[in-house]
Amino acid sequence: MSQPRPRYEPPKPLLKLPPKEVLACVVTVSLLTIILLPVFRQAQDMGRQASCSSNLRSRSNALLQYATDNDGNLPPASQWQTVSSNYLKEEKGSCPSLSHSVPSVLGYAMDSRLSSRSLEKIGAPHETRVLLYESSNLTPNANDPGISFTVRHGYASIAFVDGHVKMYEQEPGEQLVRKGILAP
Repeated sequence: MSQPRPRYEPPKPLLKLPPKEVLACVVTVSLLTIILLPVFRQAQDMGRQASCSSNLRSRSNALLQYATDNDGNLPPASQWQTVSSNYLKEEKGSCPSLSHSVPSVLGYAMDSRLSSRSLEKIGAPHETRVLLYESSNLTPNANDPGISFTVRHGYASIAFVDGHVKMYEQEPGEQLVRKGILAP
């Protein structure tokens, strides 16, 4: 005589929640996600802005160190990226808002009118004269007289000849030229 087979019983749920409570939990989580996502994006943008400003500050300080070592002369604009890399302890990256992964492209440009110029002969006060800026010219050692200026991550970072970096809220280059921040 064979023994009867045991009947299959599905496992008992650990937690028995009524459907209304499950729905309430799903709605609550969805609402929190909708509310918090913009906050997280804003925090991410602020991190990019800080990283971009830090990169520009490091690069401009490296160029000023070069000038100190070379009788007060800035490097040729066609070599600014290479020269600044030689003065950095650790390589500073590109603008964090760039979506490419080419390591030699930084997304910054040097004002070509300052190429090989002596710091003493730069006309404008150093705290108002632009040295490096965010650029749409995505080539190594990018340089031009300010025409490739671009705005990324909500603010545009600009490094001045005296070494300070300032961020400008979404203003096109033409407006900054009119305000006298970028020289025409």
